[in-house]
Amino acid sequence: CEKAFPTKGELASHSRCHLKVPAFLCGICGRPFKRRTDYVRHVRNVHEEVGRYSCNQCGERFGRLDKLKRH
Repeated sequence: CEKAFPTKGELASHSRCHLKVPAFLCGICGRPFKRRTDYVRHVRNVHEEVGRYSCNQCGERFGRLDKLKRH
């Protein structure tokens, strides 16, 4: 494409659109994300808070209360 950008970073970011390369890739499970906020939320909810809530019957642990309730 013919677009011009003032910095290398902006050009690299734009180039990802054409290559369909995700801007953020989870280093733990490999899930791709277009936005940093979605990536950060994923890591926090899926990987970092594991064990915050535990099942009284079997002991399995969950990072979110809704997942424990669904269990």
